[in-house]
Amino acid sequence: MQHESVNKRKETRYPVDTQAILERKTGEQLSAATLNISGSGMLVNLARAPDLRLGEELLCSVLLYQDKPLQSWGLGTVRRVEGSLVAIEFKSVSLAPDLA
Repeated sequence: MQHESVNKRKETRYPVDTQAILERKTGEQLSAATLNISGSGMLVNLARAPDLRLGEELLCSVLLYQDKPLQSWGLGTVRRVEGSLVAIEFKSVSLAPDLA
């Protein structure tokens, strides 16, 4: 399965293998592993196929630094779901994580 064959992206995505948490409006948190991230979106792999809907909004957090809590990466919208892979387009991004 090729996910990079048609490049319609606004920005270059970079391979990033780290932990992510996707939080639904209901408060439910889904654990995921990032595959790639850019300033405008990310692709994640969930442990199981999710019941996410296209257009659903999620609060996205990622582990940027070892021994630090996950950092809020921003509010995103589900744009594609293929099995356990989920593509998210960011609406707003927190580019200055609190390192304290």
